Amino acid sequence: ARRTLICYADDAAATLRTGSYTERIGRELFAAVARRCDIAGFMCFDSDDQGLGQKYFITALRMAKTSGDQALGAHILTDMSMQAQHQRHPHEAVALADAGVTAAARSGSASALARCHAVQARALALRGDANDSDHALNQAERALDRAVPRSEPFWMTFFTPQQLAAEAMYTASELRRARLVRRHAPDGLSAAEGMQRRHVMATATLAASYLPATDVPAAGGTADVEQACDVLRGVLPVIGSLASTRALGLVGTVRNRLGAYPQVPAVQELERDLHQCMAGATS
Repeated sequence: ARRTLICYADDAAATLRTGSYTERIGRELFAAVARRCDIAGFMCFDSDDQGLGQKYFITALRMAKTSGDQALGAHILTDMSMQAQHQRHPHEAVALADAGVTAAARSGSASALARCHAVQARALALRGDANDSDHALNQAERALDRAVPRSEPFWMTFFTPQQLAAEAMYTASELRRARLVRRHAPDGLSAAEGMQRRHVMATATLAASYLPATDVPAAGGTADVEQACDVLRGVLPVIGSLASTRALGLVGTVRNRLGAYPQVPAVQELERDLHQCMAGATS
């Protein structure tokens, strides 16, 4: 799917450079191809081809600028911030998120502004700025309250209160706030319904909240370990068919932390089931 989209995006972009059209049609064409290039960049990012992903994000950003679509430009900058977060580059992630917020504020799209603030909160959490992160989440909630779905770009309607809860869950996880992760988890998981990658990422984040931040065993009992195993079992139905390197990486991180408890039967059973699911997919 990624290769198909990339070929289409490349062909469409080449056509734009040699085509002839009115200014209005040109802006619409550039915006449409920018959107396709953004999706291509995100697919590359999600499958851990980071250099190619960055190439398509930059192309998308240039085309969005040509189109004059500020909301789309803000959306692309926010996707680039997410990539920087994944690569653990906090200062770059914050700078890109800040630029996204600025562009979104100019665009008039409340949903785009809400998403930009939410991802900004995650970037600030990665940098360790808890107070600023909390403020950004509050700004995201206020912006989303102002959104009127029928007036928003169609590609922003996915950003619902449930999706904001998922972003808040990831932010809380970055700040090691386990109770907040669990508080936001029901809405965060509902936002992932029917979407395998989101479901696996949200489930792994929730499971991690029951474990210490390192792979050093916590003192006193195995109750939290067993709860983490019980939650992570939620990925079993889909993990074998998942192609997202990013989501699989989150599951791998939780598995590594559970590896500090090899004597716990729940850990042994989960590891066996995960291995069988993933081995079956490989074969």
